Amino acid sequence: MKGRYPDRFVVFANMSYDDLNTPGFGKRVTARLEQDVKNGAQGLKIFKNFGMDLKYASESACTRTIRNLTPSLKKCAELKLPVLIHVAEPSAFFDPWDYHNERWRS
Repeated sequence: MKGRYPDRFVVFANMSYDDLNTPGFGKRVTARLEQDVKNGAQGLKIFKNFGMDLKYASESACTRTIRNLTPSLKKCAELKLPVLIHVAEPSAFFDPWDYHNERWRS
């Protein structure tokens, strides 16, 4: 799509958290981001799993203030890349899935 419509689309990189619990994660994820930018990424998108269900081996939840992301966010600032962070869901997403829920479909 970028080849055909280069001015209509912006491609964002994503982070892989497969090695989150391994020492050096922050440096590795930043190196991957730099490679993504070399490959054409124009921003960074942090999906909602980061604040919702992604956990450390210790079972503590990850949050957007995690120290491991600081190098990547600094790199984004240095490269003047936008960062999109999915921060919320409508409350109905957490209510029972029945006909009272506005998201329920019959």
